[in-house]
Amino acid sequence: MADLQSVKTHDLNGDGRAEYFLAFGMGCGSGGCQWYVVESTGANMRQLLVSEGNYRVGPRRGGGYKPLTFTFGGGMSSATETTYAYSSGGYRQTGCTDVACKQRGSRWVVVSRTPCT
Repeated sequence: MADLQSVKTHDLNGDGRAEYFLAFGMGCGSGGCQWYVVESTGANMRQLLVSEGNYRVGPRRGGGYKPLTFTFGGGMSSATETTYAYSSGGYRQTGCTDVACKQRGSRWVVVSRTPCT
């Protein structure tokens, strides 16, 4: 296995213990990293999700785990946002949106959002 490149922690389920976002080796580029999301189960770790890109942790709705959104793009003009919700012991994809952007002056703005095909 490649060397650990980055570790981020977030309490995704409100239990006071961090879940871990791990990026290994050469998996990070301009589009983000490939992230392994795991939680501690005592002496072991349990994988909750593997996804790539830059991520956002959403607010918790009700109980349970916070939703996650990963944005992956090959450049400034387009990206794919994939959303995940926790269900049945792990994160499951709940949505996918292709996002097109355009430069206006010195800023990039979203010009369209369409469901992934």
